[in-house]
Amino acid sequence: MKKFSRKISFSDESGISPVIGVIMMISIVVLLAAIVAAFTFGAINIPTTTPTASISLENIEIQDNEGVVYVTLLHESGQSLVSDKTNILVTNLNTSQTNTTSLEKSINGEQWSPGERITVVIGLGNSQDLLELGDEVEVRVVDLDSGGTVGSLISVLS
Repeated sequence: MKKFSRKISFSDESGISPVIGVIMMISIVVLLAAIVAAFTFGAINIPTTTPTASISLENIEIQDNEGVVYVTLLHESGQSLVSDKTNILVTNLNTSQTNTTSLEKSINGEQWSPGERITVVIGLGNSQDLLELGDEVEVRVVDLDSGGTVGSLISVLS
């Protein structure tokens, strides 16, 4: 009987073949180029930050004969708010009815700066029962670019 013995040589340390290495390098370059193009051409949006401001609710007044609600707000401190990029939402927490108006309709300038007081006029339209005395009301100031809430205030109509 003959014995067969095989010697296994580990001297060939070439790793992966050059063809696979080139394919992997090309795929990495293509992937990086796609990511750069997506950021450059706007396919991937970098989120904007919500402005920081301290806002207080000074008064909410219902004018039944006019069918409107007057909301007086004071911008106490923080960043100025751009009028055409800011909305004011008034929500009756008892009925979940919401009315929205642009800050642009309530101020004369382009920005609402700290120290300024504004009165927002919100028309009730056909919904005369949107707000009644004793209702709990939330006034929310929303930045349209980021979608974030700048300030949220709750008050009871008295």
